[in-house]
Amino acid sequence: MDFEQLFSKKGEIIINAQAYGLIYFQDLKVDSEGNLVVLDRNYCRILLFDKNGDFIKTFGRRGNGPGEFRYPISLAIDSKDCIFVLDFSLIRLSKYRRDEGFLDSFILSGGHDPIGRIKVDSRSCIYLSGFKRGVKRNLDYGTWINKYTPEGKFQFSFFSSHRLNRNWVSRIDPSCSFDIDQDDMIYAIQHCAYEICKYHSDGKLLRTFGNMHHYFKPPDISHKVDFKRFDTQSGLIKKLSELSVSWTKIIDLIIIGNRYLLIVMETNKLVKGCDKKYMIDIWDKDGNLVAGPIATNYRLLCKDVSDHLYFAKNELEDTSRIINGGFIIEKFRLSLDYSSKLEKTK
Repeated sequence: MDFEQLFSKKGEIIINAQAYGLIYFQDLKVDSEGNLVVLDRNYCRILLFDKNGDFIKTFGRRGNGPGEFRYPISLAIDSKDCIFVLDFSLIRLSKYRRDEGFLDSFILSGGHDPIGRIKVDSRSCIYLSGFKRGVKRNLDYGTWINKYTPEGKFQFSFFSSHRLNRNWVSRIDPSCSFDIDQDDMIYAIQHCAYEICKYHSDGKLLRTFGNMHHYFKPPDISHKVDFKRFDTQSGLIKKLSELSVSWTKIIDLIIIGNRYLLIVMETNKLVKGCDKKYMIDIWDKDGNLVAGPIATNYRLLCKDVSDHLYFAKNELEDTSRIINGGFIIEKFRLSLDYSSKLEKTK
């Protein structure tokens, strides 16, 4: 399907990357006032820009102390505009506020690898994606979403590793995407299998839906990787990087309008007749496929409180594609009326 059929452009923001030494964005979120919060892993800092792309301030720096980072990998913003940053190396989650800077932090005590996303529900409980091995201690056995209290106390893990998540597949991070709706229901999907899982906030699985379309190529789990053969970590990383583009990997799940689920996939040049880099499917929360696949070269970054969607026009990790010294962020809205018409004609 044509991207412009379902997404209407509402604006464009240019971040002057060269002026602030930005090589790429590790993560980007938007607060309640439309300010862009950018996580810069290269310089271990957070940069704030207003809705027009003008610089406001920065905080954080490299180090081990309070408010400092060693290897920040993701961020989230809650309903009170508090900013949460996950640090892989320090196994720590830090909390900030735009006007006050650093507030607090806690060490992750759940025994999982902090490799992915952060979400905060309406009760300020914190959910982190990251693999927690089960009692069998196998690489392919465990759970992917870990819940903490607002004070940082680990509660439990849920979202069991998918049956396809075997051997080399489980080594490619992050391995799941999820979002939380206004009723604190969690919708999650693993990157290797097209199956959407709905969970209650207590971790109980309520239902699954979704199906493997002809354009979704799953990973070949029959492929074997002998990890002992690699003498250096760089060699192993190179091999896993090659494998990571051998299937149409699911890279994101975002809830829009408390009604629709956007599933984003990397095509990795594996979809016949498609020359775009990404495809998007739209589901409703009742398990109906509303539209898809929608092919685009825009990378979906995040949404704001008004359900505007922010897409990267140029690749955020590729400095050669910085246009006139800036990253171009385009702002869209999903045409829900059009989506409703599609549902009625199904």
